[in-house]
Amino acid sequence: MEERTKISISEFTALFNKYSERFRLIALSYLQDRSAAEDVVAESFMALWDSREGLAVEGDKVPAYLLGIVKHKCLDAVRTKASTDNRHRNIYEQALLDAKLRLLENDELTARIFSDEIEEIFERELSSMSGLSAEIFRMSRLEGKTYKEISETLGIPLRTVTSEIQKALAVLRVSLKDYLPVFLALISVIKMR
Repeated sequence: MEERTKISISEFTALFNKYSERFRLIALSYLQDRSAAEDVVAESFMALWDSREGLAVEGDKVPAYLLGIVKHKCLDAVRTKASTDNRHRNIYEQALLDAKLRLLENDELTARIFSDEIEEIFERELSSMSGLSAEIFRMSRLEGKTYKEISETLGIPLRTVTSEIQKALAVLRVSLKDYLPVFLALISVIKMR
């Protein structure tokens, strides 16, 4: 059966006086924050005080037990800080991404500068496609017809419509890769013409 240790106020005070500064330095080495290190040591001593009536530790091993508490609290603090830092980083990165997307969506100057060039590439690629692919793509993207409507209008299977649109998109993706963000904004402008 384990020996239970009771700690008196004088023993606790002696432990605090002897080890608090050492433990603070150890905590500081983990946390790199003086205030957090002091908090960890204070919380560790409070945990020891709360369990002073019957520790399952031999009297001479109480300092090692207390050091274990300090290290565990340091580990918890590091994990909490890492989690908080990660959340803050994610919030910052999302806000930055949102800002960039808003700039791309609202950048009318860029759209005006590149619109003629993009439209020229778009028309050139459409004219180089097979007649069926170009016609299906125009009906879908520029006239806003559904795949089913295109299938019925041209008298071709729905699978063919899907396949031809995928081919056209693949060709346009390659040709317009440098302009893709602007192209997405301009596709609505081209539809209006």
